Amino acid sequence: MARTIVLGTLAAAAGIWWLARAYDVETSQMLGYLGGSAAFVVGAIAAAVGGAVGVRLLRRRRRRGFLGRPAGSGAKSDLKADR
Repeated sequence: MARTIVLGTLAAAAGIWWLARAYDVETSQMLGYLGGSAAFVVGAIAAAVGGAVGVRLLRRRRRRGFLGRPAGSGAKSDLKADR
């Protein structure tokens, strides 16, 4: 896994250098574009993780019922026992 990450990083750096030279664009400007795209990807990942956590919480709440008791646990009988 570490080898893949290092090789991917080196390939991305070489790609940025090559694109900057091929299209006469400053390397700092290309790095700015790379930073913007990385921020977009990180934001998309954060939205996906947030959605997954939200769905998991909704499923858990639905399974337990809205008052925190397990669904079908006889919540009405619990109220009668308190009287």
